[in-house]
Amino acid sequence: MRLNTSTMNTVESEFFKSVMSSDMQITAFLKNGIKLIGKIIKQDEVCFLLQRDQHTQLVYKSAVSTIFPKAIETKATPNN
Repeated sequence: MRLNTSTMNTVESEFFKSVMSSDMQITAFLKNGIKLIGKIIKQDEVCFLLQRDQHTQLVYKSAVSTIFPKAIETKATPNN
């Protein structure tokens, strides 16, 4: 089954809207294996801006393999 371009753009747009509105960090893996972590502050059809530690990177979507929200790490609590 092939998705049409408008369906893919809708899913992509919804994902980006969700992570930007929640102000959550994401982890993105580029096709060459480089791992990027930060907050997406803006996006368009071709690229997005990723901010981390007061630095902003322009990331081309065509270079990205996977993007997922960064899970909040919790410390294990001892059983009482």
